[in-house]
Amino acid sequence: MPRPEDHFRSGFHCLVIFLQLSAIVRDTPWPPAWSPDHQVLATSTVPIDFVMPEGGNYHALLNNQVVYPLKVKRRFAGPYSNWHTFLSDFVWSPDSRNVAFVEKVYDWQYSDPFNRYWDGRTYNKRFFLVILSRNGKAVGYQIRLQKDTQLHWLDSGKIVLNDVTFDLKSNPPQTIP
Repeated sequence: MPRPEDHFRSGFHCLVIFLQLSAIVRDTPWPPAWSPDHQVLATSTVPIDFVMPEGGNYHALLNNQVVYPLKVKRRFAGPYSNWHTFLSDFVWSPDSRNVAFVEKVYDWQYSDPFNRYWDGRTYNKRFFLVILSRNGKAVGYQIRLQKDTQLHWLDSGKIVLNDVTFDLKSNPPQTIP
């Protein structure tokens, strides 16, 4: 027959697991995605040591290595340029060479004279379809954001976002800020 303290231990154990999982979920805005050849795992993270109202600067990782964006300057005052927020899942090309996703890139400025982290404004918003290669090079297409993000590859050289097809060969993607 179970004792009351056994029930407490079981509940406490469940609480510990829940807290561990919530920390993982908070730290990974989008679910991980394996490449079709199962050699590369694409994940995302937000540094939890700094978050501003619009959200922290997201990072894409391939096999647990940050590959995009690489140059991030965190500070506690002043404007933040080219801050990245991912807006879709990672979608791999059929040949496992590229992973695509949609992101918002923006600037953010404190508006509080006391430099509290929560008072500021977002400006210069741009949206991109990002094509991230296995070697970590990121390029993309500037897009207009729509409510739904339907993203899939037709083949390894063509990707469809909602109903717009992007041909990587005839219209190569450009560098993203």
